[in-house]
Amino acid sequence: MKRRITVVSIAICVLVGSMAGTETLGLLQGDRLMILRADIAGVPFFLYALISTAPFGVVAGFGASSLILWLLDRQPRQPLLLWMIELTTCGALAGVLIGVALGRSDPNHVLPIKLASTAGAVCGIFLGAYGWYEALRRRSA
Repeated sequence: MKRRITVVSIAICVLVGSMAGTETLGLLQGDRLMILRADIAGVPFFLYALISTAPFGVVAGFGASSLILWLLDRQPRQPLLLWMIELTTCGALAGVLIGVALGRSDPNHVLPIKLASTAGAVCGIFLGAYGWYEALRRRSA
């Protein structure tokens, strides 16, 4: 079960995080469909985002799986809303930390924080729902 939770958490953080970050960048730049657009070489922006954010998503996925496993041991009977609030808050805070680390070399220091915190919060929503689902599975087994 620990392996499944870790793999699903990493997959959510890598896939959902890269999509959320790319869409947020597109919205901030006024291009709502940036995630679907391609650059000069014909490669979609989403693939660039996936490649560049995958290492951060893997690290965040390991952290998220540890948090989910800890919550499953300590508070397995929480309602869905509490799962989502806890993991969304932790995801946004992790995103802020990643954004601050990335923003040191960026002249616009706020943009990486906005992108990473939004991506972290969106991942937290999905991870909260997944953690609640795992708690239900554990109770019914």
